[in-house]
Amino acid sequence: MWEVYLRTFPDGNGPWQASERGGSEPFWSRDGSLLYYSDSTRLTALEVDTGNGLRLGARRALFNR
Repeated sequence: MWEVYLRTFPDGNGPWQASERGGSEPFWSRDGSLLYYSDSTRLTALEVDTGNGLRLGARRALFNR
């Protein structure tokens, strides 16, 4: 199963697992505060805080595919 992982740039710290039940096709919101990705049944949005390091927040299922 594929998963989505994050690393910091430019130092490359990590990785941190972003997806929980598989994930692919990740893309960022314009402001960089959300990471979107697909799993086998839905599109998910993950809150990401990069203000002081990297913190992963709440996940929200946006809609089923």
